[in-house]
Amino acid sequence: MLRLMDLLWKEAGLDLRMLPYGCLATGDRSGLIEVVSTSETIADIQLNSSNVAAAAAFNKDALLNWLKEYNSGDDLDRAIEEFTLSCAGYCVASYVLGIGDRHSDNIMVKKNGQDSLALGKSEEEALKQFKQKFDEALRESWTTKVNWMAHTVRKDYRS
Repeated sequence: MLRLMDLLWKEAGLDLRMLPYGCLATGDRSGLIEVVSTSETIADIQLNSSNVAAAAAFNKDALLNWLKEYNSGDDLDRAIEEFTLSCAGYCVASYVLGIGDRHSDNIMVKKNGQDSLALGKSEEEALKQFKQKFDEALRESWTTKVNWMAHTVRKDYRS
């Protein structure tokens, strides 16, 4: 489905820099997913940038500093654009598909920045609906940070 969405968006002139990974069902509730090489989870990036695991999810600069570590100048601008576009694409795609378990432990980012439908509505109505959902997410961002903090504290493997 992600590949189909990516294809449809590209045909409409919108390249969201998505890199859908492969997956293969091997049975009921089991399968294989493609390894996303040279990538880290946002949780690991935040955890590695913080001295205190409980505070890691609240570090607003961790991802930007991580991208700066691997990119500079025009490459940094490109990495920020890659991340922004792919993040937007995956956010919309996961919303459309009803994927609800999105947290810092399952959002992957590569060092170069890469990681319901409004059918029947006008473009203006669909944009209004999306903006409402976006504003709702911003208002409730503290709950997301607390959720991410729980994941980070749980996985803090440092001594």
